Amino acid sequence: MLSISNKFRAASSSCFFLVYLFIYTLSLLFFYKNIWWKLEGIAYLVWLFHPLALLLLASLRWGIGKFTVFIIPFLLMSIAFYWSSIFLLDYFSPYEIAASTYYIGLAGITTPVLIYYLLDYLFPSPLARNFGSLRGRLYEFVSTHQQIVYLLTLLSVFVSIFFTLLFFIKAGGIPLLADNPEQARVEAMKGAGLIHRLSYLPLQMAAILLGIIVAFRSNKTASKKKGIVFLASLMLFTIFLNMLTGPRASPLWALIYLYISYELFRHQKVRIRHGVSIVVAILALVAIMGGVRYSGLEEVNLADTVERFVNRIYMNPVNTDRIVRTFETQTLEGNSFWIDLAVLKPGFQPDLGTILKEKVGAEFDGGGITVPLPAEGYLNYGMTGVWVYAVAFAFILKLAEYLVHFVPNVLLKSILLVITPLQLMGVVTMGISGIIVKTIIPSLVVASALYILLLTMLTIKVLIQKRKPHGKPA
Repeated sequence: MLSISNKFRAASSSCFFLVYLFIYTLSLLFFYKNIWWKLEGIAYLVWLFHPLALLLLASLRWGIGKFTVFIIPFLLMSIAFYWSSIFLLDYFSPYEIAASTYYIGLAGITTPVLIYYLLDYLFPSPLARNFGSLRGRLYEFVSTHQQIVYLLTLLSVFVSIFFTLLFFIKAGGIPLLADNPEQARVEAMKGAGLIHRLSYLPLQMAAILLGIIVAFRSNKTASKKKGIVFLASLMLFTIFLNMLTGPRASPLWALIYLYISYELFRHQKVRIRHGVSIVVAILALVAIMGGVRYSGLEEVNLADTVERFVNRIYMNPVNTDRIVRTFETQTLEGNSFWIDLAVLKPGFQPDLGTILKEKVGAEFDGGGITVPLPAEGYLNYGMTGVWVYAVAFAFILKLAEYLVHFVPNVLLKSILLVITPLQLMGVVTMGISGIIVKTIIPSLVVASALYILLLTMLTIKVLIQKRKPHGKPA
């Protein structure tokens, strides 16, 4: 039975959803017909209204800290790296995007939230509904098999170190310490993309495990404190080591996974205010490392570093605009997935972003351009694709919730509960194809290996316990 406050909250979210749906439809019509495009001030106000309205809708329906609802990370990611990008673009860049790109962005970024909202009424998130039970079973598992969880975390970090060193060997050195770190990174990644993913994915999963260990620490004995400090120190070293490969965001995501897993299993929700502080600190570190990567350690310029970082944030709507202009008369007809899938083949295969970089005429050092969700839909099937991909992504999120819910092992389920929505939110910058091929498939491989290792450890533990004498014979 719903309490009075919950009933009021549900009724409020339903009423607000209907009001917002009406305004959303009007906004699409206005952008589509370019009725008021010359009134840029009004256009920006409406653009600002939508993310704020979506935040309010999510707060009323679920609560912003409920990461067990998979749409929440996507919504926060879209606000940070798509909605706000429009305003950064206006203030920091001379580039002017077409009015149609605003329409495509609004349709492609907002529609998944609205469709998910409707789906959640029909199929409420089983992870959110049963999270209390999951948390209790996880606590029992960690308490019973504490040594195994510690060992699994430690082994995951060592696997990360192994593949990081293997990447350095294949690259013929450490990319970030080269004379031209950016060029060295690009060359090192050719044919070594899978090795690089295997260098940071186990680290990210180890971070989740460490977050669970800290969240459920039952006492503060010196030995347990030393164990946690050792794991944390080794993880920080591994993060630093992996950052020397060139891409700096991937290893630093381990810190975000650590924080979110701790918050979820300690407080049953993520405290956004603290999370924002951590993310801002990590983004600052990413910006500094980016400056080092482009200019070298001795020639880092703070102003250039900030400009390059801001440019990276507002490039998502710019790249959407470039793709829309380039594929206005001819589309890929669904081939973007197969282009990205070829990356998994042996040897060097350019990904979709690298190919599109040349097609749209973008000129900059480094890899390819970002392919945001709205742009991916458009380059495959035009405006129809924008709607299809937006709706499809909402269904993917809901399906992912149920697939994670039915994972039998409570520890593996908890890892996937944290990592899956945070990876899927990457469609804001990578599109569905890029996320599935570059993130989801490798993550499933690593998670499967982790699960096999966990089952092996549990089996060995059972066999050892059976061999122990249960008392002296009479």
